[in-house]
Amino acid sequence: MSITTNGVGHIISTIEDLLFLLESQHPLSISTDRDGKDNVFIKVTFYLKNGKSEIQIHNYGGCCSYFDFNGENLESIDFNENSLTDTSGSFHKALKTLIVFDRQNATQEVKSANNLIDRASFGLAEVN
Repeated sequence: MSITTNGVGHIISTIEDLLFLLESQHPLSISTDRDGKDNVFIKVTFYLKNGKSEIQIHNYGGCCSYFDFNGENLESIDFNENSLTDTSGSFHKALKTLIVFDRQNATQEVKSANNLIDRASFGLAEVN
């Protein structure tokens, strides 16, 4: 069994629904690409709040990847063609993992940000 046109349509529809719920201002991008073995796959790219996601759909499954805004791949989760429409299936689990990872990425960025207060913006003298 392989992913059908209906399966690809379900994946795209699910991502569009997610982007609508997140009130994303970035459009969904759909393209085709080839891997190193000349196998063609569908690539769906979209932005979450704190990073970019890419889903590659192959004949028998795919891969969900999460990239930070510098292009570094921070997470990749494979899924198979079984139960694409089932919310407990591997595709939905992979997508949920990306959403959780996006939320965690925001928390990590806030923790690592420079927390020094710009005293001048508050009309305060600098402290040495």
